[in-house]
Amino acid sequence: MLRHLTSRLCNDLITGTVTSPTSGTFVCAETDWVKANDYFNKYIEVFCYAGHDDTVGTSGNPTNWDGTGGGTYTLTFLPATTLTASDSVEMHHTYTVDEFNDYINLAIDMVAKETLLHKIDETITLKTNVYKYDFSTQFLWIQDIRMEDVGRGVSELDGDISAGATSLDVTAGEGALFPSTGTFPIKINSEYISCTSRSTDTLTVVGAQRGSTAAAHSSGAIVTLLGSYPNDAPIDPRYWRVVQKSTMVVEFVKNLWSPTNDRNIRLTGLASPSQLDTDTEESPLNPAYITYQAAALLHQSRIRGDDVDSEFHRAQMTLCQAMADKTRGTMGVSVGGAKAVIEA
Repeated sequence: MLRHLTSRLCNDLITGTVTSPTSGTFVCAETDWVKANDYFNKYIEVFCYAGHDDTVGTSGNPTNWDGTGGGTYTLTFLPATTLTASDSVEMHHTYTVDEFNDYINLAIDMVAKETLLHKIDETITLKTNVYKYDFSTQFLWIQDIRMEDVGRGVSELDGDISAGATSLDVTAGEGALFPSTGTFPIKINSEYISCTSRSTDTLTVVGAQRGSTAAAHSSGAIVTLLGSYPNDAPIDPRYWRVVQKSTMVVEFVKNLWSPTNDRNIRLTGLASPSQLDTDTEESPLNPAYITYQAAALLHQSRIRGDDVDSEFHRAQMTLCQAMADKTRGTMGVSVGGAKAVIEA
């Protein structure tokens, strides 16, 4: 977890497992917690980061640590909440969980336009005479747009199938025209069908996709593979643009290119890394950069003047920032010949 990496770097983390919880107290006798009476009283937060669904996210302010020994070490905190035995908790003495999370996300935002991620969007289904389409992937740059091909896998139905059939056979020996793994779309007559697996010439399917209607099909009907995007045939970039409005929109030039009804398109491009909303999310960015940059920002937030404490944080900020900058220098991504998204 990035917060734990960052808080360790700041020498501001102790973790433990809850036992014998009551309202506003729990016992923890793990080695790192075996401290003298009142040792944790000045810690600013205890936070439940894993365990029972009802208690994860619980935060409190430590008010008393009973470290009298005898195998019983009890923490009291406010506001009083009852945790669950075996919950995992963390404690901090300098920064809060919210501060760690906020500065981790700020570190991510600081490189949002230089450490770009390769993204693909295949959610758009074209319709005749429709030239604008909304989609959700937050691209900054578009490398190309391709329309799916229908000529890479074509066979015939071997045997009749009823509406809603869950499997079908293609002509003997032609199953190899279709992928052997993964889910892929096919089309029979006007029905779009999702194939979830293939065994030799038998396809396992779910019908009525892309807004089509489940139907019976006769032996000999053409079975067409969709979902393949030819490498040699991107749509000319002069024929389209991508605009960021309230949503992302791809717009085609009406007089230069016409959409083919019910074909999907694939947008390939570069997008910024997203902020983290939960502890279970992971960032694709180098964790060394994130932790060093967040730590530098955290130390900077504690510089108040020329006192001893401020000088300590200033020195730590300088060290962490130098490491963050060194790592950041290896993270840039070239946009090449990609086309920029227009901000409207």
